[in-house]
Amino acid sequence: MLDRHDNVVILRTLSKAFGLAGVRCGAILASAAIIDMVSCILPPYAYPTPCADAVLAGLADADQLNKRVSILRGERQRVMSALENVPGVEQVLPSATNFVLVLASDPTRLARAAKQGGILIRDFSWDAFTPDCVRITIGTPEQNDQLLEALANQGNEPEMMDG
Repeated sequence: MLDRHDNVVILRTLSKAFGLAGVRCGAILASAAIIDMVSCILPPYAYPTPCADAVLAGLADADQLNKRVSILRGERQRVMSALENVPGVEQVLPSATNFVLVLASDPTRLARAAKQGGILIRDFSWDAFTPDCVRITIGTPEQNDQLLEALANQGNEPEMMDG
């Protein structure tokens, strides 16, 4: 696409697949003119050496990267399938990313249930482009189990009494 369109920008993060969320590093692919514009707004300080070292180490191990991507893909499919049986989930939208978008009858309730289970999901129901949706980032198998358990148990928490 970059060869055919001079206004296309591709952004990639090194967070999930490379396990490098904390280093805040990614890549941009675009035409030379766009890269020149972006270069004008980059911060005037150098990228920290420990972060650069972590990025280089993360990029060097292709086997580990492939393993992480394989696990992520498997977990995404597992979570998507399980979410289809969660009360209040109307639709699990197709995904090829490290997150899934879920159409919910009560997105606030889903987000609250996940939080009570120790997992944060993002309620996007306020957004005109994603009404009644929550965004669920795919985590480790253990984190995903924790999320699915919390969502399966929604409504089973004891009621608070006024008094």
